Amino acid sequence: MFRGDIGTSKDTPVCAVPCKIFGKEEELVAVRLSDGLPVRVNSREAQLLVRMSTSRPLSEWIESLCKEDIENGRTRGGSGLSQRLSRSLFSLVATAARHSPTDIYGPLSRSYNGVVSSLIAKRLLVPSDSAVQAILIRSAARAALNCRITSLCIPAHSRPNNLYRCVSSFSQNLARGGRTDASILVVDDSSDKCLELNNRSALNAFPSDGKVPVRFWGYQERQRLMAN
Repeated sequence: MFRGDIGTSKDTPVCAVPCKIFGKEEELVAVRLSDGLPVRVNSREAQLLVRMSTSRPLSEWIESLCKEDIENGRTRGGSGLSQRLSRSLFSLVATAARHSPTDIYGPLSRSYNGVVSSLIAKRLLVPSDSAVQAILIRSAARAALNCRITSLCIPAHSRPNNLYRCVSSFSQNLARGGRTDASILVVDDSSDKCLELNNRSALNAFPSDGKVPVRFWGYQERQRLMAN
């Protein structure tokens, strides 16, 4: 059994949950398409989510990942393996098929075991029998349809001309994309009433028949919201 176990063994077919990766370097978040749940991941975990998109037994995945890294010279702590060493390792694999990936690949295999166990614990790597896989596919399809931004909130602080250009740009882009189901909400946090009035006046210049509704919340609107 792997650490972070959810009923998985080395012979259990698994695949990555459909998700989207956001962020850069070590500040990454995987958002599951099935339920929209965000999960923090590191760069190695994000790479495996992309590479493990199909269903295979865990032991085969570990072996395949190790083979790919050796072939591409991506082993940790080195700049790459020579072709002669790579051929020697593949020859060893061919003659030692009865052994586990850990026996053959050593530290590299144990490293992947750790990453895989982490993904299992985070519910980003799941058993992929046909029933589960069908559920994941249906859930991802539904989530893709429902994952639409319908409210765009823009914080504002004075600068009415910049605010007008910003709102105008978003409004035009939404209209061109046929997003008439979306609306724009400007929340003003100007330091005095005159600045807030300038922003409110700038947005009042928008045509009343615009395809994308634009609302303005200043001090009074925020106070009413807090009172409720």
